[in-house]
Amino acid sequence: SVLGMVLEHEDLVVAYMVYQVSKIRIEILNLAVHPDFRLHGHGSVMIQKLQSKLSPDRRTRIIAWIDERNLRSQKFLRHHGFEVTRIERGLFESQSTRGKSDGYQFCYHLGAESNQWRPANRITKKIP
Repeated sequence: SVLGMVLEHEDLVVAYMVYQVSKIRIEILNLAVHPDFRLHGHGSVMIQKLQSKLSPDRRTRIIAWIDERNLRSQKFLRHHGFEVTRIERGLFESQSTRGKSDGYQFCYHLGAESNQWRPANRITKKIP
């Protein structure tokens, strides 16, 4: 099922998120914060709310597809423990350049901070 979340400040919508819930995961379809309210923790509140919906015996991960050109979102998700798990060539269409760009699948796994394997420079290495 597809759900939404809205964050308001003094009757003004400052952030929203649309996400899809399945038996095994949550997929972020869209997350946006008003430019005047960025870097105030509003997006973090929404991510933390989704993380609180995970459980070891049911939904264990959150995924989001991010355009390779969207560096702000990539940094934001990495800050919250997400890692790139897949690359899909030509996933996003650009209206301005009339070309296609790659999509990165970011994934947050419940309990991933204890993993011994992490990607580094596109090559999986064992971290001591």
